[in-house]
Amino acid sequence: MSTLTWHDLTEDQLDLLDRAVTERELELEHKVAGNLLLVALQNDLGASKASVAALVSNRMTWFTIDPYSRAIADKAQDEHAWLEARRAGITATEISKIAQGQPAQRANILAEKISGERSFLGNKYTDFGLEREPFISEQLRETHGFTPSDVLFHAEGNERHLATPDGVLVEDDGTILLLEIKTGKNDLHPAGKEFAKTTYMDQMQWQMHVMGENCKQTYFVWEQHDNIWVLGEDGRERPTPMPLKGEWIDRDQARIDYLVTLADEFLADIDWARA
Repeated sequence: MSTLTWHDLTEDQLDLLDRAVTERELELEHKVAGNLLLVALQNDLGASKASVAALVSNRMTWFTIDPYSRAIADKAQDEHAWLEARRAGITATEISKIAQGQPAQRANILAEKISGERSFLGNKYTDFGLEREPFISEQLRETHGFTPSDVLFHAEGNERHLATPDGVLVEDDGTILLLEIKTGKNDLHPAGKEFAKTTYMDQMQWQMHVMGENCKQTYFVWEQHDNIWVLGEDGRERPTPMPLKGEWIDRDQARIDYLVTLADEFLADIDWARA
């Protein structure tokens, strides 16, 4: 069998060959440059080749799980873009309401997705919660290391599964912990009857789904208030907050799987309605 030479190739085949050569040259250049950088880092750290190689491996793993690589929009930077991005998929608040199984609730969320018009714009309770959240977030940053967040994330492998956790903590081993903050007049201990009336558990499970398999727990923090609304000097009424309470909520994969099924069915309904 005669040796194949590049003179025997068609123009298209030669073009492919040249592209392959270019890629190989870049690969070799990057390999040489990478090795030089590793040696420089090794010398700078005064570390062994093996320890630097392990450090590189850990960092590569981090890049594959970094939740911020799946960030879509930041409410604090551009609320309009954040709201529009939410319309493209389904959020933790929405799926938790759909999971209640009330047709009117589902129809209302579907109408909001199609029109972009929100039916609920808040009340004094939600306004007070929004006002208190930054203070609570900063407290949890100091005590637990959570980074306060208004970032909308999408799930791995599905850009329409969305969530905006109140806080995020990524540990060195890649474990992701979330923070969920609620305020209200009732004691919201997860084992209590008032919590059972809410949709908060499904919200947190969905957020853990969106943030990935490395997200195993959410720290649920609630700030109860006395529900006595007193007029302040700025003309706004506020109740008096009580001390913060918190409980860790574990990931429930069976519940997440159920919520994913509901979400995908609802997303199909959205697509049908928009068609």
